[in-house]
Amino acid sequence: MRPGLDAAFSRASFESAADLQALCARLAEVLTARMRAAKNRHMEIEWIVADLRKIGHNVKRWEGVIANWDDGREDPFLWVSIAPYDSVEDEPLDDASVGVSFRPRVPGVVLNCPFCWSEMEDREIHLRIQGHGSVDAPAVSVHFECPGVRDLDGPIGIASVERRRNVRVCTACGAGLLLPPPRA
Repeated sequence: MRPGLDAAFSRASFESAADLQALCARLAEVLTARMRAAKNRHMEIEWIVADLRKIGHNVKRWEGVIANWDDGREDPFLWVSIAPYDSVEDEPLDDASVGVSFRPRVPGVVLNCPFCWSEMEDREIHLRIQGHGSVDAPAVSVHFECPGVRDLDGPIGIASVERRRNVRVCTACGAGLLLPPPRA
C-alpha cells in the first residue's frame, strides 16, 4: 500500500500556516523525494494529484504543473511545478525537483502582493525625454523597452517623447505587477 500525504499538508493547514514558506518547502521536499523514487513519473504525478485531493486541494494536472488555476472558487491556491518534465520518457529522474507555492490569483484589481501578501499601491512607469528644440543640435539615440508600453528605439531631437503605464508595487518587498489594461 502506497503512503499518502500527511494531513499537515492539507488545504486547511496551508490556509492557517504561521510560516507558509516553510510549509511549502516541506511539501516540496516530500514531493521531490517521491518523484525521484518513482518507477513511472507520470503515474506518480497522478498519485500526487489524488493524494492532494484527498487532503482538500482541488487540483488538476497539466504537464509539469499541478494546480487549480482554472477554478476561481479557492483563493489563494496550491501551485506545484515539476522539473524537468518530459512527456515522452517514463524513466525515473534522479534530478527531479518539485516547487510548491500557495499563492493568490492575480485579480482584476490587485490588492495584495502575490509574493509576500502585503499591500500594493498604484504607481506608474513614466519615461519622459525632453527634446532639445534645436534643428542644429544632434539627436540622441534612445532605446526603451517595457512590456505593455510602446517601444522607443531611435533618435530624439527637437520633439519630446513620453511613455506611461500604470503598475502596482508592493509596499513591503517592492515587487511590481504590470497588469494588462482592463478589457472593454
